[in-house]
Amino acid sequence: SRIKLGDVTPHNIKQLKRLNQVIFPVNYNDKFCKDFGSEIIETKKNYSKRIQPADAHLLQKNLKVPSGQNADVQKTDN
Repeated sequence: SRIKLGDVTPHNIKQLKRLNQVIFPVNYNDKFCKDFGSEIIETKKNYSKRIQPADAHLLQKNLKVPSGQNADVQKTDN
């Protein structure tokens, strides 16, 4: 069965960090703990061989462009 967690908010972010520490053998810095409003846009099956579940999610967060600024962003290869 699947477990669904509620939205991440400033009120429960510490609980999310603690769950991450207990469940996953990888430590992430505070910036990683996850931009509120992100959504899963892709799932990489069998991404990890050491962590269960092995699948990884690619997250995306859409940002609002302040009014009066250009919304077009050009991608450059560095």
